[in-house]
Amino acid sequence: MLSIEFRESISDVLDILEHMEKEYVEKIPEKFMKFLEENRATQYVPYLDHSKKLTEMNLKEKTKDILAVIYMYYWCTPKEKEEYIELLKSNERIYQEVINEERAQREKERQKAKQEREEKNKEETKEKSIDETPMVYEKESVFKRMVRKIKRVFGIK
Repeated sequence: MLSIEFRESISDVLDILEHMEKEYVEKIPEKFMKFLEENRATQYVPYLDHSKKLTEMNLKEKTKDILAVIYMYYWCTPKEKEEYIELLKSNERIYQEVINEERAQREKERQKAKQEREEKNKEETKEKSIDETPMVYEKESVFKRMVRKIKRVFGIK
């Protein structure tokens, strides 16, 4: 079953085709046109300004996709189709480069955040270990304490 968005896009495409020259519409196979007719959104009414060029219309992405398929398979000459496919491949390469750059940037940010967390944890652990270290007192032997007291009584340092 097709999504509502896709059905609305099909309705937009059919509306555009109704306003095109017949020679273009006739190039589209009846089977494909029947598919479009059967799968259009029945409750949706397209509001497209046909006084504008297609490139100037605010079309949905799926509408553009359907028109691109129609263009490539039914309206292009073999040379245009080849150029169009190269354009699509080029766009896909650029898109993948952008995606990879974004992914690398996110990974870099994750690594930096991880490193900052580790450093913070090390500092906290260091502070805790200093705070929790028990004070070590040396216990003087009885003899040393007596000697110290006698020296104090006679004022010897």
